[in-house]
Amino acid sequence: MVFLAALLASCSGTRHLGPDQYLLRKNTVQIESDISLSSKGSFREDVGSVILQKPNSYLLGAPYKLNLYNLRYKTYQKDTNNIQLRTNFVEPPVIFDSLLMLRSLDNIRGFLINQGYFNPQVQAQVKYRKKKARTTYKIQTGNLYVINNVRVNCEDSTIYNILRSSLKKTRLEPYTNYNHIVVSEERIRIVNELRNWGYYNFGTNNITFELDTASVVVDYKNPQYQRRQNKRKRGLDIDINIYNSRDSSAYKVHHIEDVTVYMQHIEGAPESTYSEKKINGITFKYIDHYLNFNVIDQKILLRPGIIFTQDAYGQTLKLLNDLEIFQLVRISVEPSYEGSTGLNTRIILSANKKYDFGTNIEVTGGDLYTVGTAVNMSITDKNFLKGANRLTITGSYGVEANQDKAQTDLDYFRQFYLFSQNAGLNFNLTFPKFILPVNQNRFSRTLVPKTFLEGGINYLKRTDYFDLRSVNAGWGYRWRASTYEQWSVKPIFVNFLHLSNISKVFQERMDSIPAIRNSYQETFIEGENIEYVYNSELKNPRSYRIVRLGLEEGGLLMNGINALYTLNRSGDGLKFAEYVRMDFDIRQYIKNNRSGWSFRFYGGVGVPYNKATSLPYIKQYFVGGAYSVRGWRPRVLGPGSFNALKDNNTSLLFVDQAGDIKLELNAEYRFPIITVWSGAIQINGALFADAGNIWLMNPTPNMPGANFRFENLYSDLAASYGFGIRFDLGGFLVLRTDFAFQAKKPYVPEHNGWTIQHSRIADGQWRKDNMNFNIAIGYPF
Repeated sequence: MVFLAALLASCSGTRHLGPDQYLLRKNTVQIESDISLSSKGSFREDVGSVILQKPNSYLLGAPYKLNLYNLRYKTYQKDTNNIQLRTNFVEPPVIFDSLLMLRSLDNIRGFLINQGYFNPQVQAQVKYRKKKARTTYKIQTGNLYVINNVRVNCEDSTIYNILRSSLKKTRLEPYTNYNHIVVSEERIRIVNELRNWGYYNFGTNNITFELDTASVVVDYKNPQYQRRQNKRKRGLDIDINIYNSRDSSAYKVHHIEDVTVYMQHIEGAPESTYSEKKINGITFKYIDHYLNFNVIDQKILLRPGIIFTQDAYGQTLKLLNDLEIFQLVRISVEPSYEGSTGLNTRIILSANKKYDFGTNIEVTGGDLYTVGTAVNMSITDKNFLKGANRLTITGSYGVEANQDKAQTDLDYFRQFYLFSQNAGLNFNLTFPKFILPVNQNRFSRTLVPKTFLEGGINYLKRTDYFDLRSVNAGWGYRWRASTYEQWSVKPIFVNFLHLSNISKVFQERMDSIPAIRNSYQETFIEGENIEYVYNSELKNPRSYRIVRLGLEEGGLLMNGINALYTLNRSGDGLKFAEYVRMDFDIRQYIKNNRSGWSFRFYGGVGVPYNKATSLPYIKQYFVGGAYSVRGWRPRVLGPGSFNALKDNNTSLLFVDQAGDIKLELNAEYRFPIITVWSGAIQINGALFADAGNIWLMNPTPNMPGANFRFENLYSDLAASYGFGIRFDLGGFLVLRTDFAFQAKKPYVPEHNGWTIQHSRIADGQWRKDNMNFNIAIGYPF
């Protein structure tokens, strides 16, 4: 801390400047426009991105990287190729350059014209003070032009008819704002549309756009366009021109003549280097037979004899990459000879490493234990049995330890004792196709079908109370319904719970509280589930939504078997779970250039039916911890307003607090702090707020306030807030720390549980009672 303070307060960043040099301190962008206030922030950032000179990096008002540079000024002056300069660990002074400012004005004008503001007024002002320059870019955008008409002009009648019928897909729609990016996208869309009809050689150079700004938009069905100045908006007509060029092949339909797949490719190697095999008209050339050829054959949509289409080209590339076993997939398409409409296709594959290793670590602290940690390690064989089958084996181990501070005669580390531990070994085997007793040709290969098998065994030990073992297995299917939608169906899964080494204290709690007894009893679970996921990130990476919906049922098949064979679900016979569970998870991401908002709304309800009164333990909901309501440690909060500490139920403290219903809301603002090593390490910050809780479906003796009642929903919600630091290591690993503070406690009756008004963050005892520190890998959502 002393070093940081000294660094921030170190000598002036202007100390080495010449007499006519000024340090660029700040760029300010002022916009005068009818752009909505909510859009001006991102618009201002977009304008700022085209300004050529950016000030030095600042932290707490100090140019910390420049200060580091000045500490070794002579060294960096002599060694301009120093690694600390190349990796952006230190920064030389950004000296104001008036020529770069003028070029920035040109960039801003070009940006505005591309956005549809054809007559912008842009100027810059500079203020000099104490060897520092502050620039202000003042922008008057002028009128935004709106598209009036879109016309297609083409000499080839076939191409003309194709484009006319495809205009329903265009984003150049009348009465929408003109945008050069949309025009560029339309150019690419037209090329892809014609290439999907076999016009392989048709390119962007065969299209021209002409803009006529003399028109005026008047839409009598939409009066809003007559509210502006002069009661009319500026309009333009767009002419899309496609004329025959000297290259006549651009207007000829091409077909696939030959397809060759190189399983390995050695640049410059003679063809005799490879062995050769032909399957379904496709030639495979290989050195090492590391993958079954049929797997590749099923993913190739470019087949000999068919008309070339851009979609088949793109889907083939996508399907091969989705196998996740290739480092590189490259497809080249060329005419078989000059002037030919037949195309030779070469698919070049470069194998990736066969095995992947992964690690996940989580560290937490909380009310009932001092520290908890969990480690997950996995190994993945991406080409199991040479079929591009993906086998992942995951091992996990976690412990929770407490500190007995009363044992003052013991060393610090000997005061800790084991609170609980858990371990697991699980596997997942995924096949790149549907494994069904039906003809595979009935399914479109663009669905990216997958079949998966999974299973494992998990162990939980609560010291001095019980051991819980669970065995699970399942089988299911995944596929993509579209670019943005994915489905997952499990026709069957099974779990078996076995409780052993039950202490006398825990047995008494099970006997006195039915909810605990029903959750922890030895149970066989059989069921099926279905999940739907929608992700719009590819549609708009700056503002997108992820929606997950799930439905699960347990016990239906067992009920049928029970009807036939009269299985016993009571006494010493087989106990099986009966429930229906529904979940939703909605996430919204709004990103600017470097910062952004993330929101999540999660909910779920499990309804036991027939003779069941609660969900099995492994199907119940929990809150708290690094990925949930961060002000509480995992599995401590709830259910409802019940709290074991408040109600003096000390024998319940060791029990995971679980529920049949869950609601959770999260909001997080993420922003950059420091970037070093040319972006290899980014230190980002976050401000967050979490709210949520769990509830039981039915009232339970000895657990007042634990069941869900709609009129108590607001008072039952817990809330926390805090800040966090994220260490982003090259985009491959994010190490996250969160400091979360309890703001609303549902078990406190006063003020509906709000305690934020009593916050004393500087008070050590208050932090001990109300703060939860989390360390985890990856973002919380």
